[in-house]
Parts: sequence; C-alpha cells; structure tokens
Amino acid sequence: MFDDIARKRLLSLARTAIGIHLHDKDIELPGAFADPVYSEHRGVFVKLYLHGELRGGLGSFTPERPVAQAVVENAIAAAFGDPRYPPVSAADFADLLVEISIISLPEIILWHDEAQLFSALSENIHGVALEEGSDVANFFPQMWSQFPNKKEFLQQLSLKAGLKADAWKTATIKKYTVESFSEADFL
Repeated sequence: MFDDIARKRLLSLARTAIGIHLHDKDIELPGAFADPVYSEHRGVFVKLYLHGELRGGLGSFTPERPVAQAVVENAIAAAFGDPRYPPVSAADFADLLVEISIISLPEIILWHDEAQLFSALSENIHGVALEEGSDVANFFPQMWSQFPNKKEFLQQLSLKAGLKADAWKTATIKKYTVESFSEADFL
C-alpha cells in the first residue's frame, strides 16, 4: 500500500514528532501529508527500539484516525506514555529506531465449520482479532510462529481476551494484514 517514499515520510514524521515533543512543542502535519494515502483511517502501531531492545510501543488496532495523525500520536505515546518504560530522553533520541505497523481494514470471517474458518486464515499473513461482547484480543501475523496449529492459535487468542479457550467457536473473528516498516529498512 505504501511505497518507499511514503514509508520514509511516515518514519520521518514519527521521529520529528518525538523530537518536537522532547522540546514541549506541538506538531502540525506538514502539507506533504495532505495526499489521500496519508488520510485513510487505519489502525497504527509505533514501536521504538534502543540498541536492539524494545523501548516503547503503543497504537490502536481500530481505524480511528488518518494514518499520518495516528503515526504522530502513537509515536509520542510510545516515546512518552508507555507505562512499561520511562519517557524517552534527549540522550536516547539519536539512537532510537522507529518501526511503524499499519493495519488493513479488518474483514469479518463468516464460517460454518472449523475447516472453513481454518482455510480462511493464512499463517504468517493474517493477523486475527477475536471479539466476544466487550472482550477483545488481537494477534499480529508474526504470532503464528508461537503456536503449532490454527486451533491452538485461536484457543490462545481466546485466553488472551480473558475468555475460555473454546470461545473462538462462538466469537466474531476478523482477519487483517499488517504492513510493517522501520528506519532499519532504509539504512
């Protein structure tokens, strides 16, 4: 969906947002982000790495905001609002590596038996969201490698949502893809 120019712009936007926030200033989107590709509403996650270790990561699965705005807000949140880590310091800033993940619009899977559901899910390609009432959980595509088969994947996703392991059998299941890229891709 995003070509290399758009990817570089979004990564630069994330880094700029963090840098500007370090100096307690607000950021406004430059005119380059008026292009429709940046205004599509998508789920966006931003992860920050420092010397190869996760340093912060936040985002939203739901397509609440335009991509460019979501990148700015989630970059700032990952740098300064992830409760697992202290806020990014000016000393850390130069050594941060930014990664952005953009979520496709989720597609509800309609299925009548396990075989039909399993055939609709492609390992390592589809992320999966499970919803049962107000209980929701997601596994990104890279989580497939953690489980021996699709049934176990869905059972663990059910447990992550705080439900019984077999809740996937009656829950709403959605699939999506994730487009991830980082500054390391352009070094």
